[in-house]
Amino acid sequence: RAKMKVLVFTVVVMILVAASEGRRWPGMPGPGPCKAAFPRYKCVEGRCLEYIYGGCGRDGGGYRSMAECKRRCK
Repeated sequence: RAKMKVLVFTVVVMILVAASEGRRWPGMPGPGPCKAAFPRYKCVEGRCLEYIYGGCGRDGGGYRSMAECKRRCK
């Protein structure tokens, strides 16, 4: 019975992760065509949100650190 609960929990988590894949805040840049994964931070509606920058092309004007974003996001 305990194994079944763990299995159901695991399946539910996997479904939720798969369903949320690709969702972004409006105005948030995507990773772009490159394969790198640099964290960047953007101020959206007064909050700093993290996104992944792929390493080439435009990075959406994001900040390189959460601290820098918080200093400038008002």
